[in-house]
Amino acid sequence: MEYKEPKKRVTKNDKKNKHQVYSQKHVRNLLKQMEATKDKRNDGSVSTPKCSLLPNGRV
Repeated sequence: MEYKEPKKRVTKNDKKNKHQVYSQKHVRNLLKQMEATKDKRNDGSVSTPKCSLLPNGRV
């Protein structure tokens, strides 16, 4: 069974500011999206060079 994150609670402020751009829920969703895109960028594996560096830093 897959792990599912618990749903974020909707606060009174979220209900009041439902139609505003910067409600708490909107900000939480944006942060989540930003973290996801950041993780995707950092997931790329680093390719190893064909020849390794010598102790003096030369190839």
